[in-house]
Amino acid sequence: MERISRKFLKGKRILNIGCGSDVFGTDFIDLYPSRSEVIKVDIDSENFPYEDGTFDVLYSNKVLEHMTNSAHFFSECRRVLKKGGLLITITDNANYLGYAIHKTHYGNYENDERSEDRHYSLFTTWHLENFAKKFGFKVKDKGFLYDETEIIEIDRRAEMSWRAKYVSGPLRKMPLEIFKKLFSVRIFLIAARE
Repeated sequence: MERISRKFLKGKRILNIGCGSDVFGTDFIDLYPSRSEVIKVDIDSENFPYEDGTFDVLYSNKVLEHMTNSAHFFSECRRVLKKGGLLITITDNANYLGYAIHKTHYGNYENDERSEDRHYSLFTTWHLENFAKKFGFKVKDKGFLYDETEIIEIDRRAEMSWRAKYVSGPLRKMPLEIFKKLFSVRIFLIAARE
């Protein structure tokens, strides 16, 4: 993985898209601002309130799966990102076996009492890569995350230690790439604007 170090990020202008209560970044947009420095934007349909080529880095964590218009998201990301700037996005993994077992992420929200929870799209790393390429990004890295570990300075050794700690029997013998697809809750993409 092309590691993104905090040293690299120092001095960069970073937009956190759909930030919620997350304070990573220099600028923040969200549909439901949680503090005064967060600008209210419907990132599913409105243009981001910034000039073209404003940011060095764009970061979104657990946002894409809640959107109905992913194309708008990628288009706006390209617009506000500087040439050569990085898009870092983390989203739910469509292949994660736990979603099928626990019957989550299935839709049918019109009958769901949790009206604030909407999952409209699930992605594979292949889907993210296709979106990125379509909107003029060069994919630097993509992969799987087992937990809420930040993509910033992630330690790849955690992959093997997680598997060794929690998995036994025949699953331990499953090829690592298949194991990661089925048991990783999240996926990530790092792409540069061309």
